[in-house]
Amino acid sequence: MRKYYSLTPHTADIAMVVEADSLENIYFNSARALTDILVGIDSVSESIKREMTIKAVDRDDLLIRFLNELIYVFSVDKVIFSDFNIIKLNDRELICMAKGDRIGALNRIKIEIKAATYCDFKIEENRGSYKAKVILDV
Repeated sequence: MRKYYSLTPHTADIAMVVEADSLENIYFNSARALTDILVGIDSVSESIKREMTIKAVDRDDLLIRFLNELIYVFSVDKVIFSDFNIIKLNDRELICMAKGDRIGALNRIKIEIKAATYCDFKIEENRGSYKAKVILDV
């Protein structure tokens, strides 16, 4: 399986670069990369389902808000997701069914992430290929 994200050097935070063949998969891969960074994606089962609706001013804001919602649910509800079925996606709204599990012995926290930030953020498209760079505040 080809790795869909990489980490690049950044001053005090984590810079995550995500690649995909569609805008929808940028959101999917970004969410999976976040989970992998937090706990390791292979340690997460799919016993919990939660529908999420995220609204924003544009597609860039939408991705940051989506990632921050996942971080919030992880921090407050102690739930981590590993699969994301995107039901609706446009420039201002994302609806997805997330599947995951409660944080437990099998998925210990690797890195504590406070937020996805707008600093240095961008989504680029080049001939049907997408790349997003997100700085994660640790």
